[in-house]
Amino acid sequence: MSKLLLFRLVRLLFTLFLLVTLVFIAIRFIPGDPATMMLGASSSKEVLESLRKEFGVDQPLYIQYINFIKNLLKGDLGFSWRSRRNVIKELGNAVPYTLELSIVSMIVASIIAVFFGIISAINQNTFSDNIIRLFVLMGFSIPVFILGIFLIYLFSFKFGWFPISGAGGIKSLILPATTLGLFMSVSLTRLVRVSMLDVLRQNYVIALKAKGLSDYVVIYYHVFRNALIPIVTALGMQFGLSLGGSVITETVFAWPGMGRLLIWSINSRDIPLVQGCVLLFSCGFLLVNFIVDLIYFYVDPRIRALEK
Repeated sequence: MSKLLLFRLVRLLFTLFLLVTLVFIAIRFIPGDPATMMLGASSSKEVLESLRKEFGVDQPLYIQYINFIKNLLKGDLGFSWRSRRNVIKELGNAVPYTLELSIVSMIVASIIAVFFGIISAINQNTFSDNIIRLFVLMGFSIPVFILGIFLIYLFSFKFGWFPISGAGGIKSLILPATTLGLFMSVSLTRLVRVSMLDVLRQNYVIALKAKGLSDYVVIYYHVFRNALIPIVTALGMQFGLSLGGSVITETVFAWPGMGRLLIWSINSRDIPLVQGCVLLFSCGFLLVNFIVDLIYFYVDPRIRALEK
């Protein structure tokens, strides 16, 4: 493994350690006593203390942290205080739904962004460019939950083409994936346009056209490839953010993924489940960024040159 990638792997592990510590501390400062929320304020002190002892929240914070790290190293995230089920099993039931939603919405966003970004760049300041820029401006102004509600009203209530909520096959995936995909495509479209315009202004592009190469060859085999680095960065960031950004979309469409599970666990003050959800979201984001670094290494020869 190259020194550069090894350094980034060490940085990833260090960041992960800091993240685990931050998540542990932050969740402990969430207002409310979990035992009181579960049993009610009218419960006796003995019963509440017994439940706190069972949960381990009666111990000093540093003892809780040491136990948490020990269990984490063994792959044990504890059990859900509400459902009494293993946290890993709870996450395992929700992760496939979130991955499915994130991957499909990322495909939707990529297709829209690349197509409209390229069209906008090669037709700068024309009617089509202005329309696409207007679409981007409107996209930045519309929150994702408003977009989701509008699509539900239009395609579920008005036309009855898709189910309103839940996960029950491909038809139930179309609306939430389209909602999240459209929302993510806005910033991606602008980035593709800017990146393409920056490359189109380079002298070598003029030289390629002067040699008689067709616009198709110049655009798709030279310009787009050289514009890929910032686009790959954005795609990686968007995919990582889609794992966390799916929280709102999953709530609107009652999609049984990680986002909906996180909201439920926060409302019920289920600390082990909240920890598991946040850690999984964060690890997914860090992993995606590490993969983007690997893609950089193979896509951009200038990064490989740093090794020499």
